[in-house]
Amino acid sequence: MLREEVEAAAFVWRDHWYPVSLIQDLDPSAPTSFQLLGRELVVWKDRQGEWRVFVDKCPHRLAPLSEGRLDDSGMLQCSYHGWSFQGDGSCAAIPQAAPEGPEAKAWFSPRACAVAYPGHT
Repeated sequence: MLREEVEAAAFVWRDHWYPVSLIQDLDPSAPTSFQLLGRELVVWKDRQGEWRVFVDKCPHRLAPLSEGRLDDSGMLQCSYHGWSFQGDGSCAAIPQAAPEGPEAKAWFSPRACAVAYPGHT
């Protein structure tokens, strides 16, 4: 191989799948924190039965999402201010936001989204 080919083929640890737990060891009714390659992550099961993985930080105040819970709609809810997130990371509820006006649009902002990793089964 040429040197350029070797450099282009360099292994990037963060671009690959890694097992983090046996499904039997996870509680489907609560978020679980774990660390992988120096990153704090949270795994949780949504209402559709899909396991989800997010960076373990709420976009609002960076509180650990793993300290939250699954709300009545099956979304991951932050324990700090109650923001709720769908499986794709999008914000679905901000309890403090007014139902009308600029605040009502806050949860549609990309800045209100949790960082989600793609699923793999």
